[in-house]
Amino acid sequence: MSQKIIRSFLAAMAIFVICRNGEAQNLIPFKGSLREANVTLTKMLDGQSESLIVGNGDLYGIVWEKDSSLFMRITKNDIWDARIDVSQDGEMPKVDIATGKTTGQVGGPPSYRKTYPQPRCAAALHLGPISSAKGFSANLDIEKAFVSIKSADAKNTTIRILHDRNVLLINSPYAVTLEEIKAETLPAATLGKQRYFLVINENACDIDYKGMDYALAVASKGNLKAVSLVTSFDIKTGDVLDHAIGLARQQLLKMKNSYLAT
Repeated sequence: MSQKIIRSFLAAMAIFVICRNGEAQNLIPFKGSLREANVTLTKMLDGQSESLIVGNGDLYGIVWEKDSSLFMRITKNDIWDARIDVSQDGEMPKVDIATGKTTGQVGGPPSYRKTYPQPRCAAALHLGPISSAKGFSANLDIEKAFVSIKSADAKNTTIRILHDRNVLLINSPYAVTLEEIKAETLPAATLGKQRYFLVINENACDIDYKGMDYALAVASKGNLKAVSLVTSFDIKTGDVLDHAIGLARQQLLKMKNSYLAT
């Protein structure tokens, strides 16, 4: 009898510990500090000093006002032009210690002067007209990765990046369009012309780097928009474009007001 009681007690304690751990994992640490770190701006005229940055640790973007429009650039950690082109490099410099004479390429080989390897911005988003006139305010809630932009004309915009998937949610009366980030050293993007605005960009490759693809898709329903970003490192099979379209559509169907609630 005593053994049954002991086993029951241990089982109850195990369930209690598991439940408590589950609750602890759902708690957000340092909520007070996060609230104190929130940012509010009354103008967003400069992408360097008057802008808001939002992200989930992998997908991230910066939003500001550009040419009287709300403008955003987004990218992911794995979007790189990772080529290393040493095809024009010659012999490494050598110094004869006895004579002090240097032979080989002095001043760095040609590969040092190329713009790559470097991280790449994925794309730019145009989110509709905006003006930092009287009554304008923009707020960043760091805890929720949530940006709220309010203007005098009451045509407000909210932006949120989901924590568990690379999707940007937008609530705005204006259409969202994608703009290619051009680079002379990379192929041009392929732009879709249908309901979904699409971008694909493929890195040229070298013998050691096979390159990568990425795609963005925008799905819209009324004021609600879902922007997805998928890279070839995210998927094992299939096409990045198909995955991006599917992810944007899927998230738009699941979208609820709570996603964009402050």
